[in-house]
Amino acid sequence: TLPRYLGAPADAWAWIACDTSTTRALATHLRAALPAPRRQVRAQGYWRP
Repeated sequence: TLPRYLGAPADAWAWIACDTSTTRALATHLRAALPAPRRQVRAQGYWRP
């Protein structure tokens, strides 16, 4: 599962790319709910619904 990967090696990361509001929500969730430092979460919103 994702928590297992992000809590593991320092070079593990998550990439999120979707509409801007969903991207923000997912990135915020990962950073708050999981032990995922900002450097391990790449998020790019590329359109507004």
